Amino acid sequence: QTVQKLPNIMSFVPHLVALTFEPKDILGYIEPQMSTAFEKVQPLLNDLPIAVPSITPIESLLVVLIIAYVCHTLAVFPTAIAAGGLDNTDPRGMAAKAKKKKSFFSRLSSYLLGAHYNTLESFMVYAVGVILCTVTEVDKDIFQKICHLYVITRVAFCVAYAAQIIPLLSVPISLVRSSFYFSNTICACMLLKLAAMQKKE
Repeated sequence: QTVQKLPNIMSFVPHLVALTFEPKDILGYIEPQMSTAFEKVQPLLNDLPIAVPSITPIESLLVVLIIAYVCHTLAVFPTAIAAGGLDNTDPRGMAAKAKKKKSFFSRLSSYLLGAHYNTLESFMVYAVGVILCTVTEVDKDIFQKICHLYVITRVAFCVAYAAQIIPLLSVPISLVRSSFYFSNTICACMLLKLAAMQKKE
């Protein structure tokens, strides 16, 4: 029950943290944690047949939209299976029908669509932050770092959301997902604060 109440707390805490503390102080805490995690993933990235490109803040907007619609596209398959067939004439009705079923594919569909909708919800705040920081010409180094952290934590959030399908690990994974949501939302809110601070100067 405590775990179920956690999302209600997580919804407003990141915004409060971003409003209360300096962006550089928050980055000073988040960045080392992400660097440690990235070091573990780096060997896997090095084995990829293509290089992982560095992206600009403006380019990251497109990347985030791609992330959202990758989740949506992947959700089509389990949704169709759970609903008893693909219905492209009424996709939302198909999703509602699938949601009523209590099956593996129904839950996977729900998790992927949840990641899709949450990414679109977060995108609005992030996009405004990126645009405002670009217009107000904030420090490019910290701006770039925050955008990179946002994209990384957004990908991690979506992966963790889908991974909740693993029965015995669903609760601990949900806590990991919430921690990524926390970091991701702080990043988006930090951009708004950076722009506001720059405007005051």
